[in-house]
Amino acid sequence: MTSLGAPAQPWATEEIGFPIVAQPGEAIPIIVTGPEGPTPMIGMVHESDTMRERIEIPMSQIGPGRYLGRFHAPASGHHRLVLERGSHQETLGEVMVQSGERTFLAKETVVTRQGPDGVFDRLTALPAGTTVAIDGSRGDWHRSANTGTWLDGRSGEVSSIVPQPSRISRVTIDEFPNGDARLTISCSEIPEVEAIHQTSSGRLSLVLANTEQTLLDIKRPVNTATFLGTVAIRPQARPLATILDIDTGVVGLAGYQLQPGETSGDLILRLRRPIPQSLKNLIITVDAGHGGPKDSGTVGHRGLPEKVLNLRVAEALTRQLRARGATVLMTRTTDADVATSEEGAGNELQARIDRSIAAGAHLFLSLHHNARPSVEDGKTSHGTDVYWYQPLSASLARALAQPVAQAVGEPLSTSRYRSFHVIRQTFSPSVLIEFQYLSNPQLEKDVLDQNDYPEEAAAGVVQGLEDYLSSLR
Repeated sequence: MTSLGAPAQPWATEEIGFPIVAQPGEAIPIIVTGPEGPTPMIGMVHESDTMRERIEIPMSQIGPGRYLGRFHAPASGHHRLVLERGSHQETLGEVMVQSGERTFLAKETVVTRQGPDGVFDRLTALPAGTTVAIDGSRGDWHRSANTGTWLDGRSGEVSSIVPQPSRISRVTIDEFPNGDARLTISCSEIPEVEAIHQTSSGRLSLVLANTEQTLLDIKRPVNTATFLGTVAIRPQARPLATILDIDTGVVGLAGYQLQPGETSGDLILRLRRPIPQSLKNLIITVDAGHGGPKDSGTVGHRGLPEKVLNLRVAEALTRQLRARGATVLMTRTTDADVATSEEGAGNELQARIDRSIAAGAHLFLSLHHNARPSVEDGKTSHGTDVYWYQPLSASLARALAQPVAQAVGEPLSTSRYRSFHVIRQTFSPSVLIEFQYLSNPQLEKDVLDQNDYPEEAAAGVVQGLEDYLSSLR
């Protein structure tokens, strides 16, 4: 949120920063907050040596002290947005119209979000060295022209140069020491990954934005990454985009990771070996959500902390999985933080992921119990929700949802997309399970705080995992 005006007149804008850089005619919403009273007006003013133009942007009230307006960027020029209420006037910021695209270069790992503000869901980060064509800005946030994703500009720099296509010259296939496949995509500059598609037949397609093929050579030594099938590259239907098609050889992907290579312009795609198709010999991370002295999660109306309940279920699940031959890593076994003092409290979630990756886990399961933002809604809510982020995790979430719900006696179950840190940054198929609503006092009393509940909830997870593994055969 950008503060505006003097403390006596505390106007502010929500979800938008200045200056705004927009395409001609682009529709732009703006929300301002301030003292209650008559609905304010916003004027868009353009001044030059010879003329002064002003366009009024009507506002409507959408809540106490909150006002929404919409306007279209003019055809060209620099303009000021001026808030007016009665005799009070103040400049909100500048609107600059710029047709075409500019270039953003990531100097370090870049945070990306669904909107131009920290309140929006975080998405997969861009690796250092990536070049992105951008067509709009809101303060320090810049919009990818290819994906619409917003990039935190504090981790890179913008130039007015029209982005030039990255030239792909070679794809080299070799292996990591543990047998995972390593595909090194050699480019003149690291391109933005526009999308990653996965098919039910096991094909992975990497769409590279603003790229063109030169004398492409795919190098693959004999007996290297033998679990992979054909690797091919082809142009996309629209100009200046390239697709790398990889036959992974399995129905369900075991995981992938993108990172910059040691040579400038190289992008590394790591593809994991197929996972065991039974619980025996499978490595599974069981993450009891929350924990430690500062993070209890939600707390039931009868006093049961979520962190305690999550750990009870994690312990039961670990026992059941180990009894079936799985190797289990618990991110925590006590009511303690996972991150060390050296890692810092701000890295608590990443510390859980780091432990899982270091252990070579095939699957990551984060266990939670739900609540609603509204206390009154939370008292009556119920349902099992299993969340996924990476497309490769969607089938795991679907396989778990109904067995888990049935095991805890819940008629409602869903599997859905959400951008949670612990399932976004992981390298393997990963889900976050919300077993039930701890905020519902009736459920807390009759179900969640009963002695047999952890074993029953864990049994539902085990059944879902067995269903998932069977689907891979």
